[in-house]
Amino acid sequence: ESLPASRVYAYRSWQSVGVRVREGDELRIRARGSWVYTPGEYHGPEGHARYMSPAFYPLPSVPGGALIGRIGENGEPFYVGRAGVWWMRESGLLYLRIDDDILSDNDGFVTVEVTVVSPSPTPN
Repeated sequence: ESLPASRVYAYRSWQSVGVRVREGDELRIRARGSWVYTPGEYHGPEGHARYMSPAFYPLPSVPGGALIGRIGENGEPFYVGRAGVWWMRESGLLYLRIDDDILSDNDGFVTVEVTVVSPSPTPN
């Protein structure tokens, strides 16, 4: 099921895009656009090429300012970047955000396209 494109804003924390996944689903995300993560510099959803996120960011050791996701309000964050495919090990709402600690100096948004493919039922 392909869902309408959604915006993820750089100055907001975790944002639901209205997508619920179930364990076993295939989740596909594509993102485009740019946001201000470092003052005066625009970056895409892949994050800042020269700045890895520190330990106190929501997801350390990935490019700072990258698009990240999690399943459910307390799920473990994962790197999304420009695009990816994941097989769900848990069920819940998809949340997305920029990987940054201080959001008030950020600007812009990325547009995400989400597709969820549920496994085919096994014939009896």
